[in-house]
Amino acid sequence: MKYVAPSAPQPIGAVIDDAIRLFRASWQRCWYLAVIPGLAGLLVALALPASIPGIARPTAQNILQIYASIFAPRIIGFYLLWLLVSIVFHGAVLAQEAAIAAGNESVSAAEAIGTGLRRLPWMILGGILFSVVVGIGFIALVIPGIWLWGRLMLWTPALFVDNQNAIDGLGSSWHLTRGNWWRGTVIATVAIIIAVVLALVFGFLGSTVAGIVIPLSPLDLRGRTVLTQSFSVVGNAVYIPLMAAMWIAIYRDFKLRREGGDLESRAAALGGAV
Repeated sequence: MKYVAPSAPQPIGAVIDDAIRLFRASWQRCWYLAVIPGLAGLLVALALPASIPGIARPTAQNILQIYASIFAPRIIGFYLLWLLVSIVFHGAVLAQEAAIAAGNESVSAAEAIGTGLRRLPWMILGGILFSVVVGIGFIALVIPGIWLWGRLMLWTPALFVDNQNAIDGLGSSWHLTRGNWWRGTVIATVAIIIAVVLALVFGFLGSTVAGIVIPLSPLDLRGRTVLTQSFSVVGNAVYIPLMAAMWIAIYRDFKLRREGGDLESRAAALGGAV
């Protein structure tokens, strides 16, 4: 299935349909990039000491042992590694889908990963700035936090669609969402609901299988974690590319909408001058 990008702004439902078309067109080239963060999470689970006690009947002593094991330097190191890997491969999925949305079918997985690596510093900086600004809004009052989230939410696709840095990406999001806050928030909310539902489905499947297998096997905490985490790996193959397609579709639609508005303003200004 070949993806053809819209050439004009679309209604909300059509933007969501466009995102699903992009997801379907790009999934075969993105799913293996999307499962890497989950596999890295499995490594973190495997790094948990096998001696961690079970929690079926927790006591003060084994709870303290669990916390001591989880916050050991080795576990923290594995967690930080997983976080960096997750950011890089989320970026790789965005890079691959942004290229396909632009009509470039020749970008390889290696090139997409390379883009994710090059964008890593900007992803980290942008994530920090976004979290601080939105967090302050939520601390002050919840409504300003929600409003700021809606104004700045498109900074990530800006990094990969237009190769911007974190500061420019946040600025682009602020510019594109001016006058379109409700529209963007509605589309993003639908995308998040879809992602949450998928996460719940795979989480439910993991919990169900774990509930059947654990009583019949001598799995320790590490084994149980690996079992349930395996379903997250499968889920990542679906909802990471889907969310990336949603953000790219929203970003491109807002660019078309803003560029059209700018052209109308310039035409009106020229007409007034004449």
